[in-house]
Amino acid sequence: MSGRSGPFWDGVEGRAAIPPAAATLGFRFIDADVEAGTIEVAFAATEAFTNPVGNVLGAFVAAMLYDTVGPACWQRSGLTSSSRRVSSM
Repeated sequence: MSGRSGPFWDGVEGRAAIPPAAATLGFRFIDADVEAGTIEVAFAATEAFTNPVGNVLGAFVAAMLYDTVGPACWQRSGLTSSSRRVSSM
């Protein structure tokens, strides 16, 4: 993977911080196969993510899926930079 750059690669290779939301979810990069367009990541669900009976809430699982699909699409796209626009009401 070395030699690649951009927000995704910079984050997983330790050249930049991962997004705060991914950090909250316990995001951990494991592997990516650029040619196959696949990515393997892990998350650390804490007790704070659970409901009263101990199951991880679906919204946290959805956020984990979101933080998996987004990077997979990003690394597959071959883009090397991004622009972000955040607005509030």
